[in-house]
Amino acid sequence: MCIRDSLNDKGRSYVDFLKSHCVVVDVAAGLFKRISDVTVRNPLYESDWQHVVRQSTLGTHRPDRPVYLYHGVIDELIPYAVGKQLRADWCAKGATVQWKSLPLGEHVLGVIGESIPAANWLADRFAGRPTGGNC
Repeated sequence: MCIRDSLNDKGRSYVDFLKSHCVVVDVAAGLFKRISDVTVRNPLYESDWQHVVRQSTLGTHRPDRPVYLYHGVIDELIPYAVGKQLRADWCAKGATVQWKSLPLGEHVLGVIGESIPAANWLADRFAGRPTGGNC
């Protein structure tokens, strides 16, 4: 199960491009691309890939480290209910989740506005400071 086996020449070239550029450039380069543009066959239709995708569905497994999870109430790309359900799923599995709801946060401004608190939370974990979560 190797993704390169499903890629056409354009897809392999695109992957090489993605590896050598930053996320912002990668996002811009990927706009309006379809999986059919870069593959000889869609790997998502293959049973082995479907199995892996199902296993990686967020919320199905308990994270083995504390998680800082925040979500904008007016997020236009990922509905707020999705983040709220992820929190509920992880909390039900006994995960340590620090949840923060962003009342005026949409997708991009939510990320920008919460980036410093999230980085500080992460720095505390690297420094060995405990977190209790708020499930």
